[in-house]
Amino acid sequence: MVRADIVIISKTPERTTPIELRNVLKDVKSGPHQQVFFSYLKYGDLYSITDPSVKLEVEKELFKYHVMALTGIANAAPMITYLKEFGNEVYHFPFDDHHEYIPKELEDIKRYYEQINKTHKIIITTEKDLMRLKNSNIWPIAKNMNMFVLPVEVSFKDKEEEFNQIILKYARTNRFHHKKYS
Repeated sequence: MVRADIVIISKTPERTTPIELRNVLKDVKSGPHQQVFFSYLKYGDLYSITDPSVKLEVEKELFKYHVMALTGIANAAPMITYLKEFGNEVYHFPFDDHHEYIPKELEDIKRYYEQINKTHKIIITTEKDLMRLKNSNIWPIAKNMNMFVLPVEVSFKDKEEEFNQIILKYARTNRFHHKKYS
């Protein structure tokens, strides 16, 4: 880490105290020339897989729902923790990262969903999984399920503008010139 100008501590909990951040900084052992930034995963409002204008506010509405989470990502733990914080009850159906869904799997999930004896229930997946669910073999099944997407983006705890300025300055300073060959 001696050569790095910037150190990013990623996936820190969204709600952390300054004392907790200082404790993390002690473990990082950054040098005086290094700037340390903290990032976290910021989740957006849920939107329907068939009509993105249909939205649910997680923090205000998810408590009404029993949630089935369908994920094929490397680390679903932060997402599941977030859903459990706001959802009534969360059932997780994890698949391997980059999993290619097949019709039988979606039929099984749909069957399980239908067996949940609750009025308000919802299936939540990731934007990454939505792209795979749009596969022509399984989209006819997926689009008929009460499925919503939980969008996610990386945000900085503070100093985001400072981080952006450092990156832009570096890009301007280290720009290389090239000729277009025709």
